[in-house]
Amino acid sequence: MKILYRYISIKIFKYFFVLIGIFSLIIVSSQLLHLPSVVYYAGFLKFLQILLFVNLSFFKYQIFFGFFLAALLTGFSIRENREIYAVYSSGITKNQMLLPVFSVSLFFSVIALIFSLFVIPYANRERAGIITENVKRHILDSIVEKNFMKISDEITIYVNKKKGTTLEDVFIHNRNKGITITAKKALLNQNILILENGYIQISGEKGFNLLKFKKYSFIVDIKYIKRYEFEDIDNRILFFHAKFEGKR
Repeated sequence: MKILYRYISIKIFKYFFVLIGIFSLIIVSSQLLHLPSVVYYAGFLKFLQILLFVNLSFFKYQIFFGFFLAALLTGFSIRENREIYAVYSSGITKNQMLLPVFSVSLFFSVIALIFSLFVIPYANRERAGIITENVKRHILDSIVEKNFMKISDEITIYVNKKKGTTLEDVFIHNRNKGITITAKKALLNQNILILENGYIQISGEKGFNLLKFKKYSFIVDIKYIKRYEFEDIDNRILFFHAKFEGKR
């Protein structure tokens, strides 16, 4: 009996892992066209991480469907190879044959629960974090000298000269908050502009307030939201919200 149980369980696992590989390939391939374009410049290892996290987001569905199809394929294989007759002739009942299937299903249910509670939320956070970081870098890296650039609906930036990560004569205007920042020099540090020797002009009801600073951190804050629905795995919402928070 133990030999039969082991045989059925191994057969289910073999089909399961093959199906998981096929599902993963289909999901990753379908999502490649729907990732933000800046992700393709994230570096090879980061790109592989994103694909892994994308696949993990669907893994609980892969487990359920993988087990269901693996169990069906195992039963079909045993019947087509006429192994079922040898089993019945040895006095083993149908309920006894289903016992390893129930045991394996319980195992996969526990695995799916662990993934749903811990692994998938972690994968979603990490994926969003990596993509957001690359979007932030892309926005600041795409600044062109002597050109007004809107990094959001509210914020416009102008740079007179750009040498690598060093910017000169920087102008930043936040239309919604009525704040204008000028600086002689700025350094790009990932998603942060470190401004040096400049002024902050804040408009108010009674006029303008002018603040002078030696160093000021301009932070581009981009919120990335990615929602997956099983019915439509292509559903993607990417919101850019740029704001700045600074400290003198």
